[in-house]
Amino acid sequence: MSLVTQGDKLIERLSKTQHLFSVTFVIAFLEATISPVLPEAFLLVVLAYRKDISWKLLSLVSAFGSSCGALLMYLLGMKFYSSYGMQLLTFLHGESVAEKAKVLFAENAFMAQLIASLTPLPDRVFSFLAGAFLISPVIIFAATFIGRLIRVVPFAYLSFEYGDEARVYIRKHTRKVSVALIALVICYALYSYYS
Repeated sequence: MSLVTQGDKLIERLSKTQHLFSVTFVIAFLEATISPVLPEAFLLVVLAYRKDISWKLLSLVSAFGSSCGALLMYLLGMKFYSSYGMQLLTFLHGESVAEKAKVLFAENAFMAQLIASLTPLPDRVFSFLAGAFLISPVIIFAATFIGRLIRVVPFAYLSFEYGDEARVYIRKHTRKVSVALIALVICYALYSYYS
């Protein structure tokens, strides 16, 4: 059984759980803190299976989970930056981002966090530094929520509308899809590491 087929079966099981909203929240929360699993990828596959659920509501849950994760990183930055800041930034691969973030937050904190949450940049580093620089947590929450909602909604809508056709294609072309997915994961990992 291929990696794509195994992943498809796992997501199918997760999509049928009664706790789908909780699972979506946890995946988004973890991605905003420590996990590399993108909530968009999760919603993309789940909504291909679930047509009985609101893609809009699931998008809101995902954005809310990411925003709560951003607040956790904010609190960690506020509490630990002065004593363990550099070690945590090294762990989060965010040393080079720190100085840029400080300038961006000074110019416009809302836009800095919004842009970070829209891009594949490590926005957890921005959230952590926002706490370190004592930016308003309301600004961080709102900017993250809006940015993540903008990121998630197109994936959720397209998957809800066209997910069945995509699943049929993936099953017919498993090898090609596996190679494409592995290439995307490698590119994302390299981009995250070097950005």
